[in-house]
Amino acid sequence: MTQASAQKAVEDAATLAHLSPTEMQDLRSLLIKGQKYFNAQDFPNAAKYLVAAWNMNPYDFNLLITVADVLARLGVRTKAMELLEKALAIHGAKPEVVAVLGNLAME
Repeated sequence: MTQASAQKAVEDAATLAHLSPTEMQDLRSLLIKGQKYFNAQDFPNAAKYLVAAWNMNPYDFNLLITVADVLARLGVRTKAMELLEKALAIHGAKPEVVAVLGNLAME
């Protein structure tokens, strides 16, 4: 997760109308913690927070790709591929999707 994509996810989280203010604060906290662990390459902890954030905001493209990336890095390839297929179906072949697919193919 790059700083830019993490920041974008935080900004996107702020605009979610279906979440209460408390839920939005919780989502921000999960994203910030997940980003911290991702940047430290502590992928098990990153997954814990990012998956929880994604469960709160399953329509966020950047978060979907980030969760797929973390799962791939943890060796949970089948679930990562499912998420990437979902991203391709919804958003098309964006560079972010192709990059994670490329990483999976090289492992």
